Amino acid sequence: MCQFDPLAELAAQKGKADNELRAAQRLNEASEAGDAKASLAILQHVHGWTARQEISVDVYQKISVITALEQARARVIEGTVVG
Repeated sequence: MCQFDPLAELAAQKGKADNELRAAQRLNEASEAGDAKASLAILQHVHGWTARQEISVDVYQKISVITALEQARARVIEGTVVG
């Protein structure tokens, strides 16, 4: 029917657009109310967000030269470790 009647096609498109608008409004309302699944759906489908599949952990240990010398002296001379 939509192929032969431009007015029917326009009405069908408007109906789909109105339905999409109502669904988006409900999703936003749920997200604002604290629904984590709704918020995640918005992030994924509207903003293209994806969760990382891997976690990178970098651990750096910094030690000062003075602290290293103090600890070495304590071990050698005093027989204790300062920590």
